[in-house]
Amino acid sequence: MQRLILILSLSVFASCDPSGVSSEGRCGDRLVQSGEQCDDGNSDNSDACTSSCMKAVCGDGVLREDLSAGVTGSESCDDGNDFDGDSCLSSCQLATCGDAVLRTDIPEGEIGYEACDDGNDDGLDGCTNGCEVMRCGDGVVQSAMGEICDDGNDDDQDACTNRCRPAGCGDGSVWQDVEECDDGNRDHFDACLNTCLAARCGDDAVRRDLEEGVEGFEACDDGNFEDDDACLSNCAAPTC
Repeated sequence: MQRLILILSLSVFASCDPSGVSSEGRCGDRLVQSGEQCDDGNSDNSDACTSSCMKAVCGDGVLREDLSAGVTGSESCDDGNDFDGDSCLSSCQLATCGDAVLRTDIPEGEIGYEACDDGNDDGLDGCTNGCEVMRCGDGVVQSAMGEICDDGNDDDQDACTNRCRPAGCGDGSVWQDVEECDDGNRDHFDACLNTCLAARCGDDAVRRDLEEGVEGFEACDDGNFEDDDACLSNCAAPTC
């Protein structure tokens, strides 16, 4: 009987490495064996030791869920690659606008698209807090870029032009319901006066942009509609 017990004991001892690493076990038996980095004896694939008996690391394609956010080693995603331009960073954190990493996997116009990402909350430095490149028409007055107004639209006929300047006579944009015309020059004797009113006979400004015989030509314009002075009411010179 004692001989049998001795034989069994020797058999068990022979099947185990003196270091405690089993040579004939399996993953999940709580014994770290050859080819295993760990063995916690469970099938939970989201803790520190995966179900393949490898230590959980960022980039292994397995989401670790046993650690609270902010704790070293915690993961909010793990897509198994080291590419930083998709939804999951190589640090195993979800990509967000403001993380200083430009996301390139989303086409322009779709939710989540980033035109820039400078990693700060300064919305006036060229890249907005929505990860859009600052431009005239984005609705944010960027004084550092020379903007005086920005109404966030592309209507060039309202109070703020598409150059982000307040509308005014002479800027080349016709301010709707305020200006009749705006040719953007300081010539007071063409089709548009410097007051942004359309030239017409009787405005006291002789048009010089038309040749005689062309409709709208003025030989004179004294600003009145009297026919008994030196300029007739149709802006023609009186003749005998």
